[in-house]
Amino acid sequence: MTQEKFLFNEIKLVFQKIIKRKINIKNKIYDFKEWDSLANFNILLLCEKKFKLKFTTQEFSKLNSVKEIYNLVKKRSKKKT
Repeated sequence: MTQEKFLFNEIKLVFQKIIKRKINIKNKIYDFKEWDSLANFNILLLCEKKFKLKFTTQEFSKLNSVKEIYNLVKKRSKKKT
């Protein structure tokens, strides 16, 4: 399994834990009624914990799609290795 695929699978697990829905890379906030602003906040907090990184306040307010979250986590993860 590639690093990117592993990372995306881990992000999918975060979403399943918070909103109890399967997601794909094209999903955005409010695509599901369960994915509201509070759920988005919790998704980002869990991503911080799971991937051992910190989002800025601006990122917390701007990250609102699976693709944006994935891309930023991927970018930050590469910096750490």
